[in-house]
Amino acid sequence: MYVLSSRHTNVSCGGGALAWFLRLGGGGGATRRYPGAVTSLVANEYVAALFDGRVLLHEVSDIASTQAAQK
Repeated sequence: MYVLSSRHTNVSCGGGALAWFLRLGGGGGATRRYPGAVTSLVANEYVAALFDGRVLLHEVSDIASTQAAQK
């Protein structure tokens, strides 16, 4: 199952346990792996991801800063 979320500042797409986040107007993108298959995704400055009956709330900027630190 694939899920898609679109807001004024970003577009998000989830498939399986992965979700991709892309800022509109530039600024790059990010990928996040969740502990289970994502069935619902809502994103603006924060992301609410529903998987396995649980919701995980986090900031989109947390993903980008974590990926930059890993490089």
